[in-house]
Amino acid sequence: MGEFLKSSASNTSSSSTSSMPSTTSSHLPPPSPPTQMPPPPPPPPPPPPPSPPTAEMEAEDTTVNGRGHSKGIPEWNTRVKVEVLLDSNFQPVGDRAAQLKSQLGKIVRDGQRIPLTIMDWKSVGKKVKDEIWKEVQDNLLNVPERYKAVCMTSCNTLWKVHKSKTKINYFEKNKDDPDLVNNPPAHIVMEQWADLVVYWSNEDAKMISRRNSCN
Repeated sequence: MGEFLKSSASNTSSSSTSSMPSTTSSHLPPPSPPTQMPPPPPPPPPPPPPSPPTAEMEAEDTTVNGRGHSKGIPEWNTRVKVEVLLDSNFQPVGDRAAQLKSQLGKIVRDGQRIPLTIMDWKSVGKKVKDEIWKEVQDNLLNVPERYKAVCMTSCNTLWKVHKSKTKINYFEKNKDDPDLVNNPPAHIVMEQWADLVVYWSNEDAKMISRRNSCN
């Protein structure tokens, strides 16, 4: 009898314990709201348009390219004549003036046509000058005959500048090179370069001799 009560009391205790709500369950905090991402940065502003070329830039671009050779008139010798404006003194003006000067420079730098070994522009034959003038007439619109003298004067100046720059840039800077005569610039005829080196070397020797004689 005592054992029954004891067992019964034990079962009752277990039963009431299991029916009590659990007081040890943890209370989780409410979930945080989703984090908002910052807005993307605005796109970069477009690059500014290129500045218009200055007069100096245009003149440089129309007379010399990156390799030091003039560009000239693109339509030259394509049977498309271009118009170059002339002022009252028959001097080229306007947008095509620099291109024409550049084109004439290309003509006079042709060593097969006008050798650098001649003394001056007066030594250029009449036939060569007439051929240059005809080429100008064939490529320009409405060229007056009175422009010919201006054209030839410009050719004279451009040729002298070409010869002077050739001496300064290729002879003077390298005249101590014992093999200079065998290393002509790319735009100079080989045979003419050899003659020029000999002539300029003798010219320098004569100048030194004259200086010494004055001392």
